[in-house]
Amino acid sequence: MNYDELTKEQIDEWCIENGYRLVELSDKLDKEEIIEEGIDGILKRISKHSMLSVDEINQNTRKRGIVEARQIAQHIAHRHIQTSLATIGYKIGRKDHATVLHSTKTVVNLIDTDSFYRRKWDKIIKMYDLD
Repeated sequence: MNYDELTKEQIDEWCIENGYRLVELSDKLDKEEIIEEGIDGILKRISKHSMLSVDEINQNTRKRGIVEARQIAQHIAHRHIQTSLATIGYKIGRKDHATVLHSTKTVVNLIDTDSFYRRKWDKIIKMYDLD
């Protein structure tokens, strides 16, 4: 069966069975608030969306859910906050500037190639009221 043929309920069941967390997004945040809240605000919002603590996102781990949350936070910070890649990397996961660049490229690639990831990204964009 093709992913596009599945109903929302079937997708939700599969996600729950496979350990994915389902979260309804609320608390819209606009670009000005992102800049004002800074990287810490982005981390708090992404942690709420992913149901992970900020400490979990900052852990040195390769668990997919944690890595995705960290990459999304780094990508949003890179696109919307005027600060260096080194600063973003240090504040989100204690990573270097090259990791932030890689995160941004990975997020863009997944948005373009993975329909499930694209839907997740669209929800985050709606939450942040971006683009």
